[in-house]
Amino acid sequence: MKKIILLSLFVFATMFTFGQANKGLNFGLGLSSGGFPVYVNYDIPVGANLSIAPSVQANLNGFDWITPAAKIDFYFDNMLDIPETFDFYAGGNIGFTIFLDEASGTSGLHAGIEVGGRWWFKEDMGLNLEFSGGTGFGTKLGLSMKM
Repeated sequence: MKKIILLSLFVFATMFTFGQANKGLNFGLGLSSGGFPVYVNYDIPVGANLSIAPSVQANLNGFDWITPAAKIDFYFDNMLDIPETFDFYAGGNIGFTIFLDEASGTSGLHAGIEVGGRWWFKEDMGLNLEFSGGTGFGTKLGLSMKM
């Protein structure tokens, strides 16, 4: 039991040191099974290697749906010894897709997983690319800004 407690304390302590997760705003365009979305999300670190992000995306061609959601991502930068100018993460998302035009589809729960990365070409500005799948599939490309 002592070993489990010590290991748990060690893991908990290392989560809050030497991490890449930063507060930041991400926005851009995508290609998905539901059209061409425009998206925005805000990363909030909850540990050195973990972030949560409220997000929203809407269909750019016709604005017939909108999806408010939440993401949780784990950053592999330290584990893989990736330079600070890059981020590599994977995680999951859950939200609710609302169809504004009932003829376009049925509103409902949206859940999936994602893998993505960022290249920080400036200290506080970078490019992001993300691939996701689950209820639908999608690719996102945009800008990231550290806050």
